[in-house]
Amino acid sequence: LSPVCLGSLRRAASINAEYMGKSSKSKKSKRADSSDGEKDEKVSCRHLLVKHKESRRPHSWKSDNITRSKDEALEIIKGFRKQLLEAEGEIENAFVELAKTESDCNSNKRGGDLGKFGRGKMQKPFEDTAFSLKVGELSEPVETQSGIHLIYRYQKD
Repeated sequence: LSPVCLGSLRRAASINAEYMGKSSKSKKSKRADSSDGEKDEKVSCRHLLVKHKESRRPHSWKSDNITRSKDEALEIIKGFRKQLLEAEGEIENAFVELAKTESDCNSNKRGGDLGKFGRGKMQKPFEDTAFSLKVGELSEPVETQSGIHLIYRYQKD
């Protein structure tokens, strides 16, 4: 792999670790506990994160100190979801552009792309939703310790 690819992989791993809030050692032990079928199953998703003052890390590239309430974050996410659903056949392109400007996650630089991930890599509500989505489907708002997310599954793996 080129240094650029390796750097991208490291950044994706770092983002995955942020959403799990765990060290790589605990991820490995969790993977060892899952069944072979679950261990091999992976999804590719993009997400858009809106943090609030109760988020695990209430700051982002957009704001040093996030002061909005959880209810305000939920209303913002609902507005984004409505906007994306109106994009109809262009939902992925609309998601990429919206995530670039509005997501509180550093994955905004990649249009919210988290790449491929398996079970045990993300916070449980995020993981459960990501694995339940069909390719091309947009989630309802998902609450985690990181904030409130919209998830778009974009590729079958």
